Amino acid sequence: MGDKFHRIDEKRLDPDVVEAPAMPERRVVGLELCLASGSQLHVAEILLYDRTAVERLLELRVSAFTLLQADASSLPGLEDWAVTPALLINAVNRHVSPKKADEAERLLSEAESLAVDLRAEGRLFPVSEIAGIESPHPHLWFCVESVLGTRSEGLLMRRDVQVEEEREWIHNGDPFVTIKDSHGQRRDVRWSAVEQYRVIEALDA
Repeated sequence: MGDKFHRIDEKRLDPDVVEAPAMPERRVVGLELCLASGSQLHVAEILLYDRTAVERLLELRVSAFTLLQADASSLPGLEDWAVTPALLINAVNRHVSPKKADEAERLLSEAESLAVDLRAEGRLFPVSEIAGIESPHPHLWFCVESVLGTRSEGLLMRRDVQVEEEREWIHNGDPFVTIKDSHGQRRDVRWSAVEQYRVIEALDA
């Protein structure tokens, strides 16, 4: 009577021999937005801004409100940063010195000029190149690119040499997000009106 059990060839269990098949990677190729109105948008690109300029803009605004002795409840909504006259009148009513009010007005004026330049210099990036795009929160999106810059070297004979630097692009914090849809049309979308956010993925070949 033969054996009931088959002998196992241990070589077949060698982990270096048995390999799991590679799974194809998925990448984001677009976004689908459903708005409160019921309309849908297919997003191909998103407008982002230079991080250094965005941080400078916020610094100017915070410095101005500090001079005006404004508390959190008196600060305007994000979409009302440009409405400065009411803030200045409130500052006088709070007995802020004219000198501080004038300096605050100067800072806010500089901030508004920077905001105009910032929007003009923003760049559209394909959603596939934006890190954090899986999240529906714009403040988590960013794109990093390498650019050539210059740096001075040498103690006696100073000379400029080219160096590779990183430049980061982010959303500017406004209530609107500027996008380019799948038809190539540019649109400003109020983000609070977005009710559904879906990432569109494709398999790499």
